[in-house]
Amino acid sequence: MAKKIFGSLLPIGALILISIGTAIENADAIPPFARKYQTACTTCHTAFPKLNPFGMAFRANGYRVPGGDEVFVKDEPILMGAPAYKRLWPEAVWPSDIPYLPPIGFTMFTNVWIGEDKEMTTEFDGLEEFAILLGGTLGESFSFFMDWHLWNWGQNKGWLDRAFIVYTPQWLDPLGIFNAQVGQFEPRASPMLGGHRNQITLKGTPTAVAWPVYPIGNLWGFYPNQKGIEFFGGLNGPKGKGGFEWAAGIVNGEQSIVQMFGGQSDGLGPPTRDHGRFDDNDFKDFYGRLSYKIGGMGVIGGGEVEESLVTTENWQDGETLFGDVKSSAKFGIFYYYGKSDFLGTENQDRFSRYGADVDWIIGNFNVIGSAVVYDDNLDDAVSYDSKTTGFPQDGFDDAFKTYIYTVEVDWVVYPWLIPAVRYEWIQPDYSYTASSAFAKTSENPVTTKNFERLSFDVAMLLRANVKLVAGTHFSIGEPPPSGSHWRDQFRIGLDIAF
Repeated sequence: MAKKIFGSLLPIGALILISIGTAIENADAIPPFARKYQTACTTCHTAFPKLNPFGMAFRANGYRVPGGDEVFVKDEPILMGAPAYKRLWPEAVWPSDIPYLPPIGFTMFTNVWIGEDKEMTTEFDGLEEFAILLGGTLGESFSFFMDWHLWNWGQNKGWLDRAFIVYTPQWLDPLGIFNAQVGQFEPRASPMLGGHRNQITLKGTPTAVAWPVYPIGNLWGFYPNQKGIEFFGGLNGPKGKGGFEWAAGIVNGEQSIVQMFGGQSDGLGPPTRDHGRFDDNDFKDFYGRLSYKIGGMGVIGGGEVEESLVTTENWQDGETLFGDVKSSAKFGIFYYYGKSDFLGTENQDRFSRYGADVDWIIGNFNVIGSAVVYDDNLDDAVSYDSKTTGFPQDGFDDAFKTYIYTVEVDWVVYPWLIPAVRYEWIQPDYSYTASSAFAKTSENPVTTKNFERLSFDVAMLLRANVKLVAGTHFSIGEPPPSGSHWRDQFRIGLDIAF
């Protein structure tokens, strides 16, 4: 398999490089926030979508430049009411503003895939994804964000990834100590920076963010989103460095991974949610996160920012500890509790997800790690394969745990060249035989209790908003027979944001 994959790389890579060299000279458009501040994507991103420390603080401030962004705005907004109305309130409507230019951007991904498949191993996906991005601010206190996928996985079936509004009270000091967001979003309890801000983008969602518990059909995941309300905030540490962050939320807890397949659950059975509903029960899930950052930029910003927003080596963070090496580290703990109906029956899964993670920046290296526990408990016992067949084979149980350990290292060799490697060790305390009306048990062997996965990724920024990506992942041990996410694969592709 490995020889077949890597033996095909040279001609395909050459073809793509030649095509790119002649096609992207005019690819200089930029997304909404970059237009608003007339700055490059690299101001907030190491290599999109991964955020650098300044981008983290920008997000924590409700998508505004930390410390007040009036002086940085180049796209002057349209006023919705005179500033003097503030003094007349409540006898007048509090003034606001809207963006002058349409706050809209787009992303496009196109790839060549080489991987394990019974019918074909090499495929051009043409256009894997085309999405609309909306983002901006409404006056001093409100901001908004939306990510709508018009074209996904080669199919013209749009789905809403995220859409939410953030409120940041202006009367609190310091700004950013308390925020509220409502809508459809990825919970801040997500480990490993979540699923939307990772450097590795080849099937890049870390297992710790979205592990499906196969025997009971729990397809819940932090990624891609939940619907609800979240409160979050932060406070800089001593001398404006590092600091404390917190988040808490209440959400529906719908089966997020099902949404990724347009209402289908990747051959694992039908979704439990009734048509037209956002949840499968009345219980609302809840979660929380606490973290503390040692050194580096303040978690809600800090220090002086040049009006031009021109920065160098902005992937680094922290004070110089020895030689010329800067370092900062953020440590976090998180907990999520929810309930999910089992196959539309009265048997209910009461599940929790908890663990700890670290985000350590040392010079040009970023080390991210996590230890996560998936803990599921049912009212009544089920057989390991009853979800698909109803015939007990492996025995009955009502409790399932999975331990997932992850470490990732990203290295900025040059500002435009960023390799990354991720190691995942997955330890489910159960075995599972995948069998259904569409696949015979003999064709889907029982998974090993433990297996490992390695992922490699190299990002080349041909322009600040044009990224050439090559990556591969493969499993060590027998992975779950659950579709393309676990197959050994190689990708070389082009990502564009404009």
